[in-house]
Amino acid sequence: MMRFCYMSGLEGKSQEEIRKLQEERLPKQLKYCYDHSEFYKMKFDACGARPEDIRTLEDLRKLPVFMVKDDERRSAEQSLQKYGHPFGLHLCAPLEDLYLTGTTSGTTGTPTFSYTFTENDMNFLAPRIAHRLSLAGVGKGDRVAFFFALGIYATTMTLWGLRLLGALPIDIDARGGTRFRRGGLPAHSGPGFIGPFLFGFFSRSARVPPPAFWSPPEFRHYGSRNPHTPAFHRWKAGI
Repeated sequence: MMRFCYMSGLEGKSQEEIRKLQEERLPKQLKYCYDHSEFYKMKFDACGARPEDIRTLEDLRKLPVFMVKDDERRSAEQSLQKYGHPFGLHLCAPLEDLYLTGTTSGTTGTPTFSYTFTENDMNFLAPRIAHRLSLAGVGKGDRVAFFFALGIYATTMTLWGLRLLGALPIDIDARGGTRFRRGGLPAHSGPGFIGPFLFGFFSRSARVPPPAFWSPPEFRHYGSRNPHTPAFHRWKAGI
């Protein structure tokens, strides 16, 4: 069976080709941030660097870390005091152009609007998210049980990629509870694609065995131990 790739031009590139593409785009991206964000301009100026000085990935690695979580919180506080919005001085777009925003969970402090995008951002991200999902086997007509791990938050952007593929996301918030997530979908949901984003325990349900499993590494073992998924066989083989 031929594997479907949403953005076939990205597949099969060598490391050298990928690096060349990254370094072609890097100066433009850095200059954009410098020209449109008080935060990044201050960071560049503080370390005595200019965007045009950064031409390669090695050059980029020489820069100090520009943002850690405390920097982001301070940036948000400063923008709230100075401009009356919580999106931070690192925002690189006019407020009127913002199209989608989502906060962090706030588990380590005050939630921050770390995931704030313009419509142009989403038009850029959606095909790339769709590409990742297509490699997992998601396609037109598939039904995807999409679990929001900590409420909606940042994962919302994934829905743009799913819909671009023509898949139907079945959005389930974590606040629905474990009992609902394990048994809330009707048995006739199959044979549609079931790809839990985080909560792998649903993938162990015999009612709707998923053909694939997508999650961060810390949750991978839940889906990889489901004998109904390809991931299980890769796990058994030690891959």
